[in-house]
Amino acid sequence: MSNTPSFVPDNKGYLRHWLIAGPIESPYTGPTQFGDDAMRSGAMDPAILPAPIEPMLGRAGPAGQLWAVHDPGHNVFIERSGFWFTLKHVNTWFATDLYADTSMTLPAWLWAAGCADLNCNGVHIARNDCPRYMYPKRQRVEIPLVAGANHLAVRLQVLGLRDSRYLFGLQCANPGTPAVIRRPGELHASVEAQQAGNQVARPPATVAMLLAAGGPADKADPTPRGSGRDHDSRRLSHMRAAMELGVDTAEVQAVVCARSIGVYRDSDRDVLAKTCQWIDGRPDCADFALAAVLRLAALNLVDEAERNLIKQTVIRFRYWTDEAGDDAMCFTSENHRLLFHSGQLIAGRLWPDERFNASGRSGRQQAEIGLQRCRQWLDAAEAHGFREYNSSGYIPITAAALMNVVDCSGNPEASRRAVALVDGIFRRLADQTFCGVVISPQGRVYRQVLEPETSGTQALLSYAVHDAVISHSVWLGYLASLPTYQPPDDLAARMVRPISCRYRQHTTEIVLHKTAEYILTSVAVGEAQPPAEDPSEDHERKLAAGQAGYQQHLWYASLGKRGHVFVNHPGEWIDLGSARPGYWYGNGILPRTEQRDNLLMQIYEIHDDHPVPFVHAYWPADMFDETAVENRWRVARRGRGYVGLWCSVPLEAHDQVLVGQELRAWSQRSAWVCVCSSASEHPNLAAFLAHCQALAPRYDQSESLLLLADGTKMGWLR
Repeated sequence: MSNTPSFVPDNKGYLRHWLIAGPIESPYTGPTQFGDDAMRSGAMDPAILPAPIEPMLGRAGPAGQLWAVHDPGHNVFIERSGFWFTLKHVNTWFATDLYADTSMTLPAWLWAAGCADLNCNGVHIARNDCPRYMYPKRQRVEIPLVAGANHLAVRLQVLGLRDSRYLFGLQCANPGTPAVIRRPGELHASVEAQQAGNQVARPPATVAMLLAAGGPADKADPTPRGSGRDHDSRRLSHMRAAMELGVDTAEVQAVVCARSIGVYRDSDRDVLAKTCQWIDGRPDCADFALAAVLRLAALNLVDEAERNLIKQTVIRFRYWTDEAGDDAMCFTSENHRLLFHSGQLIAGRLWPDERFNASGRSGRQQAEIGLQRCRQWLDAAEAHGFREYNSSGYIPITAAALMNVVDCSGNPEASRRAVALVDGIFRRLADQTFCGVVISPQGRVYRQVLEPETSGTQALLSYAVHDAVISHSVWLGYLASLPTYQPPDDLAARMVRPISCRYRQHTTEIVLHKTAEYILTSVAVGEAQPPAEDPSEDHERKLAAGQAGYQQHLWYASLGKRGHVFVNHPGEWIDLGSARPGYWYGNGILPRTEQRDNLLMQIYEIHDDHPVPFVHAYWPADMFDETAVENRWRVARRGRGYVGLWCSVPLEAHDQVLVGQELRAWSQRSAWVCVCSSASEHPNLAAFLAHCQALAPRYDQSESLLLLADGTKMGWLR
């Protein structure tokens, strides 16, 4: 026994060392008409299954899968989150042994996203059922322990429905509880079993992780500028680059890019066949590929055999929730909604006399309904702006869907309106550009927020303007398929002009202050409002402090090439995870946020039942020319620009995936101040530091109030 590997709970009380058997996946066959949460709840097996008998590394688990070591990495949770393109019921077992010196009742928190059943010594202790989108919840449990070994087992279920959080956590309510964790049977398994089961079970790479890390569809060298001084040369250079970017389900987008400049490749027919087969399965994001095949057909970039292949897929497709079919496709987010509506319109126009399977309508009827829905979408965007404002990942997709309306709708009025919206996208991106890079708060973002130089919006900008840092995207094929659309001719001037303004997108106010030396830009987050009972409903409301956040990126300060600073409250413990909000992108809990020209203030108050008890800053010190630290201020210079960051609690350097770029505030309540300036106001970094110190920020926790020496103040409440 003494030679068995043993562990203790971490400093927050989490038991992190478990064996895993699974996952076991089966198709979901229940009803789909009552909404996602109803499906999540209905998919759970109500039965309380007996705990596994004698789990051991390398032996078969309850359904035949071998027990393996779960690798938690930096995560406090036992997590298998991922992305499911089709509906699946997922079921996994976990086991560990907890050794106690004496008999006792252990108070603990059982966290879950999905449905977790906790067993101790063969007795069912509790079920934590959390059938909601992405946000774990905790439940108090009392675990009766005997002296010596206690066999813990957890059965974890979830409905795999697009991006799904799938985890549990067992946290001692009193950190420091004297207990020892041993994964059962690690040194008692046979040699054969060890060889069979010794592989560490790590969470699989997912589409969400690839998006978060910067996927293959958007690549860039963050240094070069200039992809051609005239529009035609930029169009050709971007299309040639994008031809090589498409992989997997994005291959068909690369075909659009190639054929738009007259390049027909031997592999194209196989790509189209594979793509149509994939669309026929109606996985989530099938509408992305559908937009490409419809564009190819509408612009006569396919031969007759390819056209017939596309026709069969288009007729079988499901274009909205009022049509028959069970699938995991996301219909309701901004980019998806327009893709479905424009797809319905274009498909109906291409084959007006065909009967469409899922709706039973003729193509002519589909076109009429699709046009009406496109007009409604355009009405909302014109009146209120975009929900996914300036999103590095989704605005290029929205622009592509708009270009399908421009080029393929057959309706001059809808085309004119779509062109105006695309022009507006370009102008906003140009205004939000500093040193040739789009620096902007965003309605939805992934981990690429760390390197805006490589983003999809950067690809749009570099397609439109010669002097922008070059980035490429397969979605540019929609803008460049025809040489008729040209971005506005005032973008180069807008990129470099100083500007201080506020503008609205949907329910959000964006603040922008840009000079020749720096940019500070943010989203205003108002006073605290009571959170929704279900946190997943919060991200549909107007931003307010204390609400559950989603993928909104709230602010940037930038001094130039990769010299970007921001603060966020992670939605998960691990970088490169698959949660939304994630580690660097979005906020688990929204902070009160207010910007006044070159000064930004934030207050974070993280409630006890949120699983992440810290806030952190992205501070890439190695990207600056000079840095200094004094009295909780960190200041930096790059070129002639300065940035200063202050936090009310001491900041601790932390390395995980990034090294030397993360600063953590280990507190559920913290206040932050960011200030920018230039050498024209302060001759050197020491003078700027003195200016920052003279602000003398103070956070009054009892009043939830941030105060500066000059009388400036901001409260959690007004």
